[in-house]
Amino acid sequence: MNQRANVIPDALYEENQYTQRVNDNVRKKRKKKVNRKNVKFTNDSIYNLNEPISSLSEKDTVNQGHVYAQDENVDYTFDHDETEKQRVAQPPVVEENKQVTNEAEKLGTDEAPIIEYAEEPLLPLVDACAPLVDILHDLWTYVNMALEETPEEPPDGLTVDESAAIRLYTIEWAAPHRSLYSMLNYTLKNFSREELRPYFRYMKLFLTALVKLPCSPPLTVWRGVTKDLSAEFPPGTPVTWWSFSSTTTELTVLENNMYLGTTGARTLFSVEAINGRTIRAHSHFVTEDEILLLPGTHMIVQSQFSPATDLYIIHLKQVIPNETLLQPPFEGACLYPKIKRPWYRKKRIVIPLAFLVIMCIVATIIGAILGSRAANKEPRIDGRFQTQVSCEVGNGTNTLAVADLNNDGILDLVATISDASTVIVLLGNRNGSFQSGDNILENLGTYQSEVSPTFVIVDDFNGDAKLDVVVVNQKNNSVSVLLGNGNGTFQNKNSFATGRRPVSVVSGDFNKDKIVDLAVTNLGSQNISVLLGHGNGTFQPQRFYKTGKSPNSVIALDLNSDQISDLVVANQGESTISVLIGSGDGSFHDQKKFNAKGWKLGAHLGLVINIGNIAPFALVIFKCIFGKHRLNLILLNYIVIIIGMMSCILLVFFWSNTVYILRENRSVSLFILSFFLSLVDCTSMVTLSDYMTHFQTKFTSTLFLGESLSMILPSFLAIAQGNGQLECISIFDNNKTSNFSTIAIYKTARFSVSIYFLCIFFLLLISFISLMFLQWTKVSKNCRQVLTNESSLSDVNELDTIQAIETSNNSEKSNEYILTTASYYLLLLGCLYATLVIFGLLLSVSTYVLMPYGHQIFYLGTILSPWMLSIVSFFGVKKPLVGKRYLLIMLLLGSVTFSFDVFLCFKSPCPPFANTIKGSILVLFIWLSTYILIGYPRLVMANYLRIHSPNGMFWFGVSNQVGAFIGSVAAYLLVETFSQFKEKLPCESLQC
Repeated sequence: MNQRANVIPDALYEENQYTQRVNDNVRKKRKKKVNRKNVKFTNDSIYNLNEPISSLSEKDTVNQGHVYAQDENVDYTFDHDETEKQRVAQPPVVEENKQVTNEAEKLGTDEAPIIEYAEEPLLPLVDACAPLVDILHDLWTYVNMALEETPEEPPDGLTVDESAAIRLYTIEWAAPHRSLYSMLNYTLKNFSREELRPYFRYMKLFLTALVKLPCSPPLTVWRGVTKDLSAEFPPGTPVTWWSFSSTTTELTVLENNMYLGTTGARTLFSVEAINGRTIRAHSHFVTEDEILLLPGTHMIVQSQFSPATDLYIIHLKQVIPNETLLQPPFEGACLYPKIKRPWYRKKRIVIPLAFLVIMCIVATIIGAILGSRAANKEPRIDGRFQTQVSCEVGNGTNTLAVADLNNDGILDLVATISDASTVIVLLGNRNGSFQSGDNILENLGTYQSEVSPTFVIVDDFNGDAKLDVVVVNQKNNSVSVLLGNGNGTFQNKNSFATGRRPVSVVSGDFNKDKIVDLAVTNLGSQNISVLLGHGNGTFQPQRFYKTGKSPNSVIALDLNSDQISDLVVANQGESTISVLIGSGDGSFHDQKKFNAKGWKLGAHLGLVINIGNIAPFALVIFKCIFGKHRLNLILLNYIVIIIGMMSCILLVFFWSNTVYILRENRSVSLFILSFFLSLVDCTSMVTLSDYMTHFQTKFTSTLFLGESLSMILPSFLAIAQGNGQLECISIFDNNKTSNFSTIAIYKTARFSVSIYFLCIFFLLLISFISLMFLQWTKVSKNCRQVLTNESSLSDVNELDTIQAIETSNNSEKSNEYILTTASYYLLLLGCLYATLVIFGLLLSVSTYVLMPYGHQIFYLGTILSPWMLSIVSFFGVKKPLVGKRYLLIMLLLGSVTFSFDVFLCFKSPCPPFANTIKGSILVLFIWLSTYILIGYPRLVMANYLRIHSPNGMFWFGVSNQVGAFIGSVAAYLLVETFSQFKEKLPCESLQC
């Protein structure tokens, strides 16, 4: 005898006691009147419960044999022309015990998996039902009915007994006795698995029949309950239905008062089912589209809402449980639909490799085309010269100007001799030689300047179509103008004051009056003097404009395409360039200084970026020490985003500011604020990923989508800005001097760098607003999941990885993935090495590897390398693990290509094959191969560590941070401290 409490099934899982299934084509003919005052039960078996119990205390026992319930005051009246196939409502239930189990937390009295029934033999229906004779009233009558209604060749390939088992489940017992489906589901939900044992043989046959039926495609089914259960199903709650659950696809069926009705407290369940079985072809009620859900159906509450008074709709989504809740009835049986892999997933190795090869081919073709175009633009110089011709002019010659001074079509020379304080004019001969000796000095004369002439230019300063000469007098702080006579001789000089220690001069029309003006760099006073011309060889008093430290050269050109001359000044004392934009009236805007780091910039930025990884590393340590729930992720996310927004606003205004530190002007604000941005970028991905574990899985997918966009959008923004495009300017062409070495002038961007940082600010603002919506909106609150204390970021995808091992072809292959302690630490070192190479060294020295082969190769290499890592990640999802042998081979090959990259750095700026298209293609291919051959083993090693130890991913993260930091520091020391890598100035022609 068993003593039970709460024997009345909960309204959620119990087949509704008021349920009535009626053939739509048959009128209702049965009528019954029930007047109950006193009920007596006679029991001689412990299992039979054919009548709902109305008067049963916790101390009473239930003896169930051939149970019959007689109410002395009940009048059962039936109309005997009852339609054959019609499910009739049972008598109402009087619930003595009003306690209702919380179905969201306590799913029946026994939540043990349903397993042992599968060990029973598969028997005919009569033998399978034999243990239930003492439990179900008049069982053999209904068994015979089910067998008689079953055709000799049932559909769906079922046997007669299997089809009849389903039909028996759907038959309604004559009132007041409880049907098979009612008793079976009641026992499944409320009693232990041991008390379910009499049903095992029938369940074996019944479930064998059900799993042979094809799974219904994923669809939404409905189930109604005449009770308010909304409080028991908060969003994110996991729910398991342990009984067979009847559902429908047509909401109109639920309008019947026997199911859901239209009044009173009601709950409508909307279930996204994935493995329901349509049993209409085997049902006693052939007109009903009933979809049956199997025991152990596991679901997650997605959301709920109340569209009307007393009506609550709860949205459930079925998921495949992580553990077995229902054992398949036979080996090979599929409780869930087989996922049909599309063609592109069947070729999991071939397609990614083919895609990788195609990408490399496309990159090679693009590089070859761009490289050939760049090569065609450069003049072809064979490096050979004729025998030199020397002219004696005296000691101390420091500058030289070239022009046709006597209008004979032959270039002449003007030289300044600072030691003798003279300017010498040498007229050219047609054979490339110059007149020399006493004849030159006697015929053309020596024009005495004050003292120490340091620079000379030639131009027409008085508009008479005859070239004149301007000489910079450093010690006298002036410039001298010598007007030409057109025959190689000059008039007496006129001097005009400048700043202290002038060193160079440039001519140009600064106020658009078609008169030549002058701009002089003053080394001593750290400014430039602008002298506007009158058109007769004289000039207005100078105007000063501030520059950097020790300006020593200046050029005039139109930088912003506004038809107004601008000035570019080289500041020798601080290795910067000052740009002064012209206004068109002879005045200039305040300087904008640019600290040209050249090829060293990558090493500097690499160090700053990798220092930013300290924040997520500290976060991981904090979580390991204090636990996950001691950290307020919401507040931390807000703080991180606000820091990023403030950094962007400061960069908008101060990105170009420099500070003189360690004998050099340095972009301190740019580097500090860039560090904070890298800190935000590195930290936000960790904190947001952790925060997203509070939401459904689909939200994590959107997070990674946003991460991809966050990398792509700034890249497109930088390309649209057009920054980095340069123009080679020759002073000879602009100023008619002999100083014709070309210098690089970066073209004006399409919009300011400040706009770039402002756009990033708005992206962060969008992130901030989105986080607020995630936190406060009702929709997002309904989508949150309930996390257990054991939840951890390290658990993500771990099951998939373990399953990948367990489904290996043979045990020998699985054993290959087992790590010893020694191999575990070797893998940690391997991860450190891989990160050191990819995110430490290569990131910092990319300019020294690729720039010698042209800007196009550099751009291709830096753009395609992240794509290579993306392809590697995609391939790693399909093939998360490879054998250690293959892993070692790939690392060795990657080390070879990496060694070649380092070799190119030491040979910079004249590496092998620098002037050939084939060499450029080869270098680009090797560069991208390094990312592939080292990037993929890094991913595989992470999977090894994750499987081997619960702390594997933690130490993988540590090795990543340490490796990237060591690599960036090593690159910085090689570039900045030891100067092991040499660079080529932009527009500089080297004959390698």
